[in-house]
Amino acid sequence: MAIDHQKLAVYYLLDMSGSMNDENRLSNSKEVGLMILNELVEYDDDGMIHLVTFGGKVKEYGPVDIEKIEEFYRTARPDGGTPLAEAIEIIEDDILLRLNGAEAAHQLVVITTDGLPNDQNGVVRAISRISKHVKSSEQLAFLFVQVGTDRRATEYLVWLDDNVKKHTNGLDLIDTIHFSKVSDMSIEQLIIKAFED
Repeated sequence: MAIDHQKLAVYYLLDMSGSMNDENRLSNSKEVGLMILNELVEYDDDGMIHLVTFGGKVKEYGPVDIEKIEEFYRTARPDGGTPLAEAIEIIEDDILLRLNGAEAAHQLVVITTDGLPNDQNGVVRAISRISKHVKSSEQLAFLFVQVGTDRRATEYLVWLDDNVKKHTNGLDLIDTIHFSKVSDMSIEQLIIKAFED
């Protein structure tokens, strides 16, 4: 699969729940997140990343550069639960705008998270709702990067990867990877994994 870098849009959904303070998870999130994003901006159509954080509250920062994300990590204070479904809902309109445009972009949603979302079924519903506007899996991909070693989170992400196609008209829009495996792959391999695997 060849990604047209002029048509790639990147979203970064960053888990800032209280459990991110455990086991150096925030540090691991920063390391792997910036590793991926620094490479992706070379493909992104405008070199900007659409940032959303989800912890006690969901906060949307819109398109920002890498320096802004680095600054956010330096000042971040994880707290609260894991409202991932709400974070996906926040970017839904922006995704649909691109999907329904004259030239649909490749849209990559990178999500770093360490645990189970507050509303597991809500995550499926949010992705299913967006999928109704997706004609091809090359248009949209959700790449979940797990930080930490929470077994329940691993099981949930595997289940999500294996079962969400039932709710997306057969489109495989989700892929998952543990943060420790990211450095073994080039950014091209990671993109292909997200959109094709």
